Amino acid sequence: MKVRYGLFSYSTENIGDEVQSLAAKRFLPRVDYYFDRDDIDSTKIADTDDEVRIIMNGWFTHRPENWPPKNPKIKPLLIAMHIEQDALNGKVAEAFVNKQSKEFFKKHGPVGARNIPSYDLLKKNGIDTYFSGCVTLTLNPDKNVKRRDFVLAVDVSDDVFAEIKKRTGRTVLRIDTGRSPQFSDEEKFLMAKYWLFVYQSAHCVVTSRLHTMLPCLAFKTPVFAISGRDPKRYAGLIELVRHSTEKEFLENANIFDFENPGENPKDYLEIRKELEKKCASFTGYDSNQSYLGETRIEELYEKTDFIQLFCRGINDSLKALLLEGDIEHLKKLCKAHEKKIKRLESELLKKGDENTNLLREIEHLSNPSIKEASARLKEAVSRKIKKS
Repeated sequence: MKVRYGLFSYSTENIGDEVQSLAAKRFLPRVDYYFDRDDIDSTKIADTDDEVRIIMNGWFTHRPENWPPKNPKIKPLLIAMHIEQDALNGKVAEAFVNKQSKEFFKKHGPVGARNIPSYDLLKKNGIDTYFSGCVTLTLNPDKNVKRRDFVLAVDVSDDVFAEIKKRTGRTVLRIDTGRSPQFSDEEKFLMAKYWLFVYQSAHCVVTSRLHTMLPCLAFKTPVFAISGRDPKRYAGLIELVRHSTEKEFLENANIFDFENPGENPKDYLEIRKELEKKCASFTGYDSNQSYLGETRIEELYEKTDFIQLFCRGINDSLKALLLEGDIEHLKKLCKAHEKKIKRLESELLKKGDENTNLLREIEHLSNPSIKEASARLKEAVSRKIKKS
């Protein structure tokens, strides 16, 4: 039998999606096919291939009309699945408990639910299921990444960021994990590796993001989660980390010790062990590699388009902390970015939707060191659109 292996790719702007695929990739001997998570059947499987195995983890789905997959050559490991019950007026939930879906789950189950609400939905509808947790808990840290002395705030409010700065003498860095929809799949995965690199580098992390807090657990980076962002999606997972509501965090200065944060709770370790066991058994493979794989750390900031990674809120301290002796790379990166601005300016002569796409891209060109140039470019785009 000719067995192939597939990995999910995405059209979303959520970097957490690529993080989930990087976790699954550890258990694949190779990637023969990339499947759009929201339209799995759109990928054509060669007639000569008998079976394609996919670790089918993640958030489902922006396109419920495409569920379940129809191609009989697809063999999935149904694990760490989140079913978005409130999306599209409940159509997603309906698609996952209808007759066709139940037949699919019966054939390939049991279904590993990423969180408690997904487990409850499947169980209530007679589908064989269990709580699996999230595959991002199986991410391996990279031995070449050093722990730094900065506190990282990921997708937190202005109030939380200001309070963190009051509570520590360390440098506090703030990022958001959005990405440009204009990135290629290769760039998206490289960007996911970059953010994971930053999470592993931090002294400690405060975040509202699921796929920041879970990788931090996997890397043993001390992490504190601000709850409330999406209670249903986080149920069963946020309990694995130290956490509180934003109100509780702001009112209690002793809720998290930024100088000596201590170790994370260890309840996740058993979940991680079971996830590793199931994924490796399904594919017959475990590379045991870190999230960087074959990527060198230098590649994370040598790519010219990656000036966009230094997005709003990241200051010069991050450049110094992460790059240290490689500041010359950043200087070259900034020069390359200036060239990109000139290229974008020439593209402004085009009309129609392309101008709208440029506006979206410019929103991501907000590195503090080139903020003024970005503002000038945005004004130029607006003027051109008005004239079009």
